[in-house]
Amino acid sequence: MRLRRDPDLAFSPDHTGRLVCTSDRAGCVRYRDRDGLFRRTLEYLGVPRALSEVEKELRDPAQPLGHTRSTIVRLLADGLVVTFVNEGDTEIATGRMTTRIGQLVKPPTHDSRPHLQLSRFTAIRRLRRHLVAQNPVTGGVVELHQPALAGLLAQWATPAPVHHICAPSDMSATAVKELAQMMLALGILTHSSDTHLSEENTPPHQFHGFATAWAHSRSRDGLSLYGPTQPEFSHPNDEGLPGPDREDNKPTGPETKAIIELPKPDLNRRALTDPSLATLMESRKSRRSYGQTPMTLSNIAELLYRVTGARSEEDGQNPNKRPVPAAGGIHEIEYYLTVRRCEGLAPGIYHYRPHDHALTVLNTDTEHIVALIDHSYRALRKVAVPHILITLTSRYPALATKYGDLAYSLTLKNAGVIMLALQLSAEAMKLACCPVGSGDAAVFAEATGRQPVDELPIGEIAVGPRAEEDELSP
Repeated sequence: MRLRRDPDLAFSPDHTGRLVCTSDRAGCVRYRDRDGLFRRTLEYLGVPRALSEVEKELRDPAQPLGHTRSTIVRLLADGLVVTFVNEGDTEIATGRMTTRIGQLVKPPTHDSRPHLQLSRFTAIRRLRRHLVAQNPVTGGVVELHQPALAGLLAQWATPAPVHHICAPSDMSATAVKELAQMMLALGILTHSSDTHLSEENTPPHQFHGFATAWAHSRSRDGLSLYGPTQPEFSHPNDEGLPGPDREDNKPTGPETKAIIELPKPDLNRRALTDPSLATLMESRKSRRSYGQTPMTLSNIAELLYRVTGARSEEDGQNPNKRPVPAAGGIHEIEYYLTVRRCEGLAPGIYHYRPHDHALTVLNTDTEHIVALIDHSYRALRKVAVPHILITLTSRYPALATKYGDLAYSLTLKNAGVIMLALQLSAEAMKLACCPVGSGDAAVFAEATGRQPVDELPIGEIAVGPRAEEDELSP
């Protein structure tokens, strides 16, 4: 595997002794370079070198084994150094790391012709105008500059040695070998064998599947190529961050003109009779059984207002203030009620409007109501049929405008805060409340007209009157 530094890179120590590196692509990066290894590595890579050559030349016996390699990983992650493959004078692929805590995989020493296979964590996708192969676990990413290389990668869906790969007619065997070495080092390919001793048969990994690994890599700084708060693509018409009055901060989909105004509870009076927070935290539990007397419209109005009813600050500067916190104050979470049984509220599917403290009727079709309630009933182990199901959705684009890929992690955290607030409020009101482990996004979209591309269903919680036996003990 060969390395080269960014041709536009300039570097020099500053007055504090740190090495300051600047380039058009990477911007400005500073290193504490006490042993001078960063500077010597960049100087040595003034001309392209093989990784083994760099490690041999710069190895310091006084430093721990792997010190040089970790320095190279840091330079790869910061974009100051790339690994590359040439066909003649043309660069056909480049590679780098997405995280400075990634590891370059060492080639096997016991097998001169190892069988290789695409890692089950590798994703092949388009990034701007190029095709990239990326492994969120190892942090390796390879950018392919020729479309024909996609067909070459596809051949490693099954284990195969390099010499069995059918390369494009204009690609030499040497280039294929170098590409394989680079992808193996970056974790795009993994060691295998003709007996299928691959990742599928190894001990459990820290991540059990690609989706988990990818989501985690995009939810934390330090693990992603651009950083989760820096979107890979920005909207050309973005004129600022979404606020409470922006059109893109409104719920999507059809709504009827039927609006049900809800009574506001007297929270000052409730504050005199509510149990303490410590008491509520201790008594809180998931309650799946319900009493015979149904909840009332006033009950559901109070529960929603306690948790998410909009309050205006005294100076009127923040019309979107809510009791629950939310990332960026955007409050992208929407609340939908599927009502089976509630005194004063007909069965149906409703959307809660926090600023108006009102419900909008979305659907009264029995089939859709039953489908949503039945799914939650089965998810709750069929203990009792929920009276009311609250579905939380995320207007993800509104949050992603500000936070990029970090938005998905943040919206789940926002939903978690809301779940706890609903449970504690329900506990104070002596209601039964239980989060639901999963929901049917397809049924929800059909019932409400909210499409997942606009609003993502991310949580459900069932509420109802507390069972008589639960009244006797917390």
